[in-house]
Amino acid sequence: MMETERFIHSFRNGDQEAFRTIYDGYFEALCRYAVSHSVSGEEAADIVQDTFASLWVLCADFHSPSGIRSFLYVTVRNKAINLIRRKCMIDRNRDQLVEEWNRAQESYTVIEAEVARQLNASLDLLPDKCRTVLKMSLEGNSYQEIGERMNVSVHTIRNQRARAIKLLKIFHQHLNLKKL
Repeated sequence: MMETERFIHSFRNGDQEAFRTIYDGYFEALCRYAVSHSVSGEEAADIVQDTFASLWVLCADFHSPSGIRSFLYVTVRNKAINLIRRKCMIDRNRDQLVEEWNRAQESYTVIEAEVARQLNASLDLLPDKCRTVLKMSLEGNSYQEIGERMNVSVHTIRNQRARAIKLLKIFHQHLNLKKL
């Protein structure tokens, strides 16, 4: 009994050998205990390390080996449960983010389709050459490429594109005024 009291006294006074004895005696068992709470081996080792860090900070508060043992197991259990709760919250948040992203993508697709519809409707109002030049430009063709295909100068392509854009702006303003 006297040896236990000396050991606890040493531990309470921050003796590293006493701490090492407890660490060596409980580390593996505490890791298995943490794993039994559905955490990974790596997470279990982290939890146990954190628990021993807390034990070291609080060493002066312990008066018996059973108090130390209880602290270790209860702390590991609570840390494992808290980790599982955090992971569940993260999973729920991730699921919500995925759901919101999908809704945003659906909205984007609808908006994109509507813009394309309105652009095509507006393009149909343009004179033939303006429409052809602007469509080819929107497809990524250079002025040079468009000019070669249409057998006209780059200067003409620039003018037709500028005219098309100017007409689209006028159409757009006219539509906005009608809505008022």
